[in-house]
Amino acid sequence: MSFLSPVHIAFFAAIALLALGPKRFPEFTKTLGNTVREFREVMSGATPARGVEAGGSAQADVAATTVTDVAPVSPPAGTDEATTSSSTV
Repeated sequence: MSFLSPVHIAFFAAIALLALGPKRFPEFTKTLGNTVREFREVMSGATPARGVEAGGSAQADVAATTVTDVAPVSPPAGTDEATTSSSTV
């Protein structure tokens, strides 16, 4: 017996409809469908077509980013830098 039989899916859909209401339920199912689609694309190794420049890949953009490309973060005002440092005495 499969975990997601049609009866289970109908039961979960009915509970979601009761919890979200008829106005938010279609938006929820659309978002859920997009999430599942993206998850399957990532798991299969395919790169999504949206947001990737022609001839480039998202992985190459991430690999090209180095630590020097990130701005340093200063501690919040009013804190002692000795207490925020990672080294212990």
